[in-house]
Amino acid sequence: MTPTLKNLSIFILGIGVSGCGATALESPIFPTHQVACVPSQTASVGTTTTRTAGSTAANYPYLEYLPADYASAPSATYPLIIYLHDYTELIQDTATLREKMERHGPFRRIKEGRHFPAIILAPKSETWWDMNALDTFMTYARSAYRVDPSRVYLTGNGMGGGGVFDYLVAHPERLTAAVPIAAGAEAFYKAAEQRALRSVPHLSIHNFKDNIMGWGNSQRFGNSLGLALGAKNKMHATDIESTPVTTYFDVGSATWKNAPGTNLKNSSGEWLNSAFMYVYDTSIGTSTADRVVPEHDAWTTAYANEQTWEWMFCQKN
Repeated sequence: MTPTLKNLSIFILGIGVSGCGATALESPIFPTHQVACVPSQTASVGTTTTRTAGSTAANYPYLEYLPADYASAPSATYPLIIYLHDYTELIQDTATLREKMERHGPFRRIKEGRHFPAIILAPKSETWWDMNALDTFMTYARSAYRVDPSRVYLTGNGMGGGGVFDYLVAHPERLTAAVPIAAGAEAFYKAAEQRALRSVPHLSIHNFKDNIMGWGNSQRFGNSLGLALGAKNKMHATDIESTPVTTYFDVGSATWKNAPGTNLKNSSGEWLNSAFMYVYDTSIGTSTADRVVPEHDAWTTAYANEQTWEWMFCQKN
């Protein structure tokens, strides 16, 4: 049985989804995207390699994961996941690049024994994520590896989550889907950026009790998106901070609506009618290791939840 997103509330909008054979709602908002699910996990053990500065043509050092059959299937292409680390990984300490990238995100899952049928790269930045530099790395990744261009995913937490949203609005044409977690936002996006925001499916995850990057940041992303969609109201999560809830954009009425429940699938095992979700944790995080503030930690549960990865691997353009 697929696990639910325990203690999470979800904001949903977008195109219609019904299992892996989904069809779009009338007048689809995102005509270039479709739902076409492929396995998000494999039993075969892939390889993890540290790529130091100067050892490749990349503009960042990075940690690389290649699926088990990458070398033996030279004509095959694979989904690409790029993971953006948090601010804590900027701190100079004795940890190696690999140790830092394995603290959170997909590389932590790989260390724990989960394996992906995908290319996964985790660049190591020395500053706040710069969109020009990140786009240069994206260009490198798509040329240096056998990437399926219809499945390019970006995810990150904290500072990395903010980088995901910033890259999404700067280069929406280069992404299939995005999963920003505990992301920061200074203000509403402008009109052109709002339109970009609605062009890429994204699953945004936050903690109601986050005192580092308040959950209102994610709500600002959602309301910016609502403006681009012509929403007649704003998201209302301030009165439900202690209650898991699904807030979704109803295409027919062009309004935000709330519904109870935290599962990304309905009782029949079909995906909810959306390719876009904002998830709010209703309890504090579980980890205090590696300078993580528990209230800021929405990613331990998110990355451990199989539905997060299943949703990602269902997105295709």
